[in-house]
Amino acid sequence: MINDRVGLRRNRRRSEVRFTSKPRRYSRSTSASFGFSSDEGSDFQCRRDGRKSWSRCRSPVTFQVGEGIHTFRVRLQASSPPAVWRWTVDRTPPRPTAIPVPHSAFQRHRWFTVAWRGVDRLSGVKSFDLRSVISSYEGGTRRHPLWLEGTQSTGTSLRGRPGFTYCFRGRTRDRAGNVSALSRPATCTAIPVDDSAFIHRGPWAKRRRPGNYLGTVSSTSKRGATLSLPAVRAARLALVATTCQRCGRLKAYWKGSLVKRVDLHSPRTRKRRLILLAARRKARVGSVRLVVTSRRKPVRIEGLAASAR
Repeated sequence: MINDRVGLRRNRRRSEVRFTSKPRRYSRSTSASFGFSSDEGSDFQCRRDGRKSWSRCRSPVTFQVGEGIHTFRVRLQASSPPAVWRWTVDRTPPRPTAIPVPHSAFQRHRWFTVAWRGVDRLSGVKSFDLRSVISSYEGGTRRHPLWLEGTQSTGTSLRGRPGFTYCFRGRTRDRAGNVSALSRPATCTAIPVDDSAFIHRGPWAKRRRPGNYLGTVSSTSKRGATLSLPAVRAARLALVATTCQRCGRLKAYWKGSLVKRVDLHSPRTRKRRLILLAARRKARVGSVRLVVTSRRKPVRIEGLAASAR
């Protein structure tokens, strides 16, 4: 019992050896170099990784290692506690950044959340770089090569502009300095343009209503009334409208072709309803026209979402 206590006290003693140089805690280098010294002597013994035996050594010591977690120990004599250094060699880039949010191609509010995550099996994730591309339904594009650089956060909220598509790509950096490729494909979401942007033909009533998209709605019960938006550039289109028990019907045209017959009937009133009109592989440019086909039934249009991707 007394010998066990003596052994514990010996193990808890500070090492008489100090490192003068050593690898970084997380490194890409497969070459490991250690410098060490002691005021008590220079008869050192070294041991690395899982080896059971100690061998005599002199400072500095250099050797090659592979990827993984490594341990180096150095001591003066068999009875003295060793100085110990553990480090990780990581030469493998992390997986590309995943951007699961926003998960919807279209938003029903101006504020939306962007979230991302990364995985690295050895040294762990250190930071992220995020890139963004913002494009208008009218055709303009703004690129931000580095929207966020070296951020350690995993999400943020943005206030989007109506009529714009926001696309995001990211890359992950690990603690050893490896950087992943940019994520593909980009994660995109579109903020609908308000109904006030349409060209109104026929007896439309423009009203401000709480609960509607951006607080406005264009309403009519007249068959043949139209709303049009010229030169819309998009790959996907979605209508933002109110559905209700008495609501009517309309036809949606894009570039002069009928793309959707829309029935706005629903058992109960639902505002800011997103209704997909068209989806294409590539963006195209053309006028969007909405034509009311029902008689004496309300048709309430709140906006149009045009996604560039």
